[in-house]
Amino acid sequence: MEQRKFKKILALVLTVLTMLSSLSFGTNAVNANGTDKYVGWSEYQGSYSAAFYLGKENSTDRYVAYCYNKKREAPPRKIDGTVYYQKTGGTPQEYGQSLYHPMTDQQKEETLIKDLRRVLYNGYPHNKGKLSEQFSSVPEVQRDGLFREVTQWGVWHYTDGFDPEVYYKKDFELASGSAKQMNELKVKVYKTLIGQGLQEADSSFEMDLFTTSQTSQETGNRYQNILVTKDNMPLPKPPDTPYGREEKIYITKVGVINGMIERNALSDAKLEIREGEGLTGTALASNITIYPDQFEFSGFEFDLRTYGKRFGDVFTLVETQAPPGYKKSEPIVFMVAGVDELGGDYWIQIKQPDGTWKQQELPDKSKVQDGDDLDENSLKQTLIVYDEKQNPEYDITFKKMDETGDYLDGAEFALYKEDDPTKAIKTFITGKQDINLKLEAGNYILRERSAPTGYVGVEEDIKFTVNNQGQVTAHGSTPEGVTFNAQSIECKNKKEVAEETVTLKVKKLWDNQEKAEHPETKFGLFKDGVLQIDKVQTLSNGMTEITWENIKKSEYQSYQPFELIEKDGQLEKAGKYITLEDKTYEVFSDLEWKDEGNNVYSIKINNYLTNIITIDKEWQDKDGRKLEDDLPSINIHIEMDNGAREDKTFDTDNTSNEYYISATLKIESFFEENVKLQLNNQVEVTVDGKVYLATLTQTSENHYKVVNKEKALGHVVKISKKSGSETGAELKDATLKVFREADDETTAQPIKEWKTKETPEELLLEEGSYKLVESEAPQGYRKAETIHFTVNDDGTIAVTGQQLQPGEPIVMVDKAIQTVTIEKKVTGVNGNKQKEFNFKLTVNADDDLKNGEVLDGKLYKDGQVLDVNIMVGREYLFNLKDTDKLEVTGLVAESTYTLNEDEYNKDGYTTTVMVNDKEKKNADTDATYTVVDGKNNVIFINHNEKIVPTGILFDIMPYLIGMAFVTLSSIAFLLSVKRRIVLKNAKK
Repeated sequence: MEQRKFKKILALVLTVLTMLSSLSFGTNAVNANGTDKYVGWSEYQGSYSAAFYLGKENSTDRYVAYCYNKKREAPPRKIDGTVYYQKTGGTPQEYGQSLYHPMTDQQKEETLIKDLRRVLYNGYPHNKGKLSEQFSSVPEVQRDGLFREVTQWGVWHYTDGFDPEVYYKKDFELASGSAKQMNELKVKVYKTLIGQGLQEADSSFEMDLFTTSQTSQETGNRYQNILVTKDNMPLPKPPDTPYGREEKIYITKVGVINGMIERNALSDAKLEIREGEGLTGTALASNITIYPDQFEFSGFEFDLRTYGKRFGDVFTLVETQAPPGYKKSEPIVFMVAGVDELGGDYWIQIKQPDGTWKQQELPDKSKVQDGDDLDENSLKQTLIVYDEKQNPEYDITFKKMDETGDYLDGAEFALYKEDDPTKAIKTFITGKQDINLKLEAGNYILRERSAPTGYVGVEEDIKFTVNNQGQVTAHGSTPEGVTFNAQSIECKNKKEVAEETVTLKVKKLWDNQEKAEHPETKFGLFKDGVLQIDKVQTLSNGMTEITWENIKKSEYQSYQPFELIEKDGQLEKAGKYITLEDKTYEVFSDLEWKDEGNNVYSIKINNYLTNIITIDKEWQDKDGRKLEDDLPSINIHIEMDNGAREDKTFDTDNTSNEYYISATLKIESFFEENVKLQLNNQVEVTVDGKVYLATLTQTSENHYKVVNKEKALGHVVKISKKSGSETGAELKDATLKVFREADDETTAQPIKEWKTKETPEELLLEEGSYKLVESEAPQGYRKAETIHFTVNDDGTIAVTGQQLQPGEPIVMVDKAIQTVTIEKKVTGVNGNKQKEFNFKLTVNADDDLKNGEVLDGKLYKDGQVLDVNIMVGREYLFNLKDTDKLEVTGLVAESTYTLNEDEYNKDGYTTTVMVNDKEKKNADTDATYTVVDGKNNVIFINHNEKIVPTGILFDIMPYLIGMAFVTLSSIAFLLSVKRRIVLKNAKK
């Protein structure tokens, strides 16, 4: 009896538990299936700017990571965005498929994993091969960053075929001094790391591959996948920069020569940065060297966070060693100052001698050698250290002696720098003592202008070099009688033996006549092709000849007179033509001296006034487009009234020529390839088998232009661009191209390319098959499909086999892009606005939309906008709750799509569908929608007025059944108890 009682009580309890288990309490439950999210980001480590880390999204730990795909985007700094990563299963196939160029050979995939494990096992931070010890000579703060950079090179060697000696070839060649040594050290460690001498990773060493599908918003490129090893102990997370910026500056060193700043940085200086003001503070960075690049791009990176420093901290920069030939700069006390707000600017403050602080001034472009391209923006956060160039003068002694060794006075000398042998930097006359020249290091020329009376001077230039130690040596051949000692030059003169001299004379003619009135011009005597500076004379107005006296008779034939011009501050031969007082002359000269008797020799130089005729040449294709490359080589000549002609050649490298025509002659005709040209009229000229229409025009008095346009051979083809339909309005601003049918439109040059206007375009095409391609549609329109057409030999046109009427254009239609918006609204007393309603959308393929084409979409949920892709012909699943919506762009009028809601008229909801503010009947069975021009708005309204008990979110029917069951069980139990009481009383 007691057992039956227990069974009834148990039944009652089970009933209550059954009811409780059916209860639902809305959206407040914790998601038990949530997983940790991993994020990857970049940081700076010492001198290495591409250190990557991985960590759980809400953890303070971070793990050293390595880039798996060099050609993809590096993950940004944490303050610039978040990149999520997923851990792979670590299979060889996953490693192979995650490469930039995927691998499909399993054996190669397994070898790749083995090689990567060996690199990370021996690289940073595990260092099983003790390779980090090779960086012991590097400042400690830079060691880990350098070792980490080399380890990344090793990973890229196997994933991307990377070779630093190829990739950084230009940078390595520019480096010198300690920078060059550092590069050599890194390459040495890299080659050891990828070699076969290091031990393989043991079985306990585990490596994980993390992948991501996120792309950079700036470039659209995918972010890199990354490698992490399991026994890589987490590192403490560094503090985030509070103002969202890199708290670092750069240090660069430049030379200053005579007030001008050198363009490239000085690479042989040694610098150090000390903590605080003065020389007693702790050295934070020592033996700093700079790359010899343009100084705004070659600075040493000083990251405040690396040294635990921040804005406002004071530092002292000390130059411990200046480059050779430069004066060491004084210590610089500086700090970094900035604006305390998100993304705020920052700059460098320099402490002045009076104790005040002043923002560092940027160099004036005009004071920088070749400074026109100076990037001033790159210098705002760069500390510039200036070193003055040292130019010491050395005591160089010059002795002028006679044959007996006595001092010889009265010799006149001029001293020149070798790079400017026409401008004397010093002149002197010898006396009875040494001459102290006081010279800087460099190459010089000493020239004896005149010897003492009765002595033979040194005719050759005395060339010598003063080195950086003040030692003087010969530079080239040494003239007779000249000797060089450590810091002296000795020159001996022989006594002169009298020699017969002559007078040389130039007779000047103008248009074959002697004229007293003429432009001023200069003449010089050249000896064996070298201008004798002391023999330059000016032929002034009124003069008809120039003479040079006391020329040795034995040497006069080695002299030749030439008219001179000044170029870049130096005198040189005028050549065939010379311009004087804005007039051009052709110069004719006798070749030999004429003996006039009495030791006088003369040469006539005749200047003929000349007109310069300029002809420019242009080539055009059949459509009038200017051609630039591979131009034909042709001849254009000018014929004069005396039968003379002047010829010039035109080609790709020479599209303009000058013709020098005597002013006494008249131009008769212009000829191209011996075909006479007509001013402002076209003539046919055949060049390399092609027929051109050549047109001669005169642009100014002596300036002409000849344009050759290839003669068009073909039929007129009209092309019309319409909006919406073939009867629509003419559509502007579409970019159309016509190609031959066989051409690859991605690489071939189009026959014609244009932007459409209000009227159809007319083309001249030869017989053949073509295709009309729209490369860019107007704003808001969809690109049309390519049209294939044929031009027949009789001029008729067929479009995809359909013959056009004479004069009928080829019509290409662009349809306006339409956007469909699908919204969800939930109404009613019991409408659950947090409920997700499931939808199925299929955009149907048609003449405009092709199966597999991807349309852009935007999903608006929870205040966020997600970019989604909808593929034509494929079902797209999505869900919406109250106020959510989906926008699909890329459809056109008459496009159709099917749209279903899974919960249509279910769960107590009444569903109403509104299309452009009109109700769509039977939307559960008629799920097809047609796109129209303009507004395309579909709203699914789910209404629920069902009332349920407060706070309980389950249906009322299970509740009523449960309550009835409990009531009946309770009655049965009470009747049983009553029966036992009656039986007991009866027994009594």
